[in-house]
Order: sequence, then structure tokens, then C-alpha cells
Amino acid sequence: MADRFAHLPALKGGALASLVALLFGSSTPLVQRWGAGLGAFTTVALLYGGSALVGITLRRPADQEARLHRADLPHLLSMAGIARHLMETHAHWHDHEA
Repeated sequence: MADRFAHLPALKGGALASLVALLFGSSTPLVQRWGAGLGAFTTVALLYGGSALVGITLRRPADQEARLHRADLPHLLSMAGIARHLMETHAHWHDHEA
């Protein structure tokens, strides 16, 4: 079956990112409920461990993965910078709520 969105990689990636964000948001109440009494380190270890298992399960051969090129570097750095500033803003808001 041909991929209908093969000619629109940004749309496909955006849809996947939106799905991941929705799944992450929906998992927060579950972690809050089932993680009661666990320490922060244990909770994070379980979350990252589960993520690693899914990543290993869904991994494709290297020749089927997208390759990074030098031209991608500005985009990667800009996304890392945006994420850094978002985290700083979140931390600032969180500090002022307490």
C-alpha cells in the first residue's frame, strides 16, 4: 500500500508529533495516580524504560531511516534553542506559582 502522505513529509511529521503530544498529555494523570508513593527517579526510569522498549520494538533498519545532512544543522539547533527557552519559561512560571 502506497503512503498517501509520502509527498508531504512535514504534514506526516506534524501529525505524528501531535499524536505523541496527545499520548504524553493523556499519560500524565495515569502517572500521577499509579506513581503515587514512587520517587521522581523511579517514575522517570519507568517512563524512559517504557519508551526505550517501544523504540526498540519499532526500530527499522538503518538504510530505511532518514539521513541527516549538514543542511539540517540550522533547523536542529533552532529547535533545540526553542525547546531550551520553553523549558526556561515553564520553570519560571512554575517557580512563581509556588
